[in-house]
Amino acid sequence: MSTSIPDMAELISILKKHAGEGNIVVIGVGNPLCGDDGVGVLIAQRLKSRGFAENVVIAGTNPENFISYIASKDPKVIIFVDAINADLEPGSVIFASLSDAEKKYGIFSTHNIPFSLVLKLIGNVKGYIFGIQAVNIRLGDKMHHNVIKAAEVVTNILEKILSSF
Repeated sequence: MSTSIPDMAELISILKKHAGEGNIVVIGVGNPLCGDDGVGVLIAQRLKSRGFAENVVIAGTNPENFISYIASKDPKVIIFVDAINADLEPGSVIFASLSDAEKKYGIFSTHNIPFSLVLKLIGNVKGYIFGIQAVNIRLGDKMHHNVIKAAEVVTNILEKILSSF
């Protein structure tokens, strides 16, 4: 599993710069019935079970259905967590601003609406993505063991981030 994640202090510094005194919302995206595609939902569920329910939205395949709810939390930073296809090794993790990630890897969407449009509909908010390289994405597939390992790493990172705000 390879990563392109800044170190924890740098990551928290980046997010504090954009969040200021505002709220951070983590949005778990994906389809748990399709193996690795459910990794964003898995991470969001783990964060909720660890006491961060106020900062986490389990959006599944339709984050657009949660736009009003997310906006009501008045976030300054949104972190999407999702499976990606970036031609990396299974379970590789990226963290980047949504605009930088879209330039490098293409537009991120749930096949209904691009994440960048979700951000525009919410308003004045900075968007980031934790993307985990998927390999098993067919209906009924099991999650790849590297993706499961990456899910725990990302969950722990997000827990530390949310605890620092």
